[in-house]
Amino acid sequence: ELLIVQGRHNEAIDVCRALTDRYPDSRLADQAFLNIALARLQGGEPKEAIPLFEGVLGLRQADPNVKAEAQYSIGLAQEMIAQDQAQQSGQPVNLSAAVSSYQRTAEAFPNSHFAGEALKKNVNYYILAEDYTRALELLERVVRDYPDKPWLDDMVLKWGIASFRMGNPEEAKRKFTQVVEEYPGTKASVQAKKFLATLGS
Repeated sequence: ELLIVQGRHNEAIDVCRALTDRYPDSRLADQAFLNIALARLQGGEPKEAIPLFEGVLGLRQADPNVKAEAQYSIGLAQEMIAQDQAQQSGQPVNLSAAVSSYQRTAEAFPNSHFAGEALKKNVNYYILAEDYTRALELLERVVRDYPDKPWLDDMVLKWGIASFRMGNPEEAKRKFTQVVEEYPGTKASVQAKKFLATLGS
């Protein structure tokens, strides 16, 4: 951790590798590797971060929550790479790799907080791409497969947004009303009320 703070990432990686070699069953190694990978990502080195995140996923004794964050962070890194490539080439951003990584996060770690974040990323991607049909298909699957997750309020809210964008204001109203009634006091319910006011409900 001290080496990470000092920006001496290569040395920190060597220390982590020594840790995993000497104490292969230690739960400290997974968090150490994750911290190094996150430091690389936050430092604008997404390509260098991805192999480290993959290394966390390969650790036998890694905590499932740490693995979930690693898989989700691969998507973040791929998103950064895609945005850089688009900026350099002048072409549209291709987020297909990131979308796949986010989907793997949700499938492999459905009970993790990062599953919800990953699914929201993909829904947002489809909405921004104006692919509302794909967005609604994903939302329907999410609501069916994850009925009790704490992040479901955001999904129902996005369902309303996608419905409105598709030109179905009545369905949008139903979804916004569902958020208000089933998830009172949440940030999603506050947003839903604003949308309902705009729609005249």
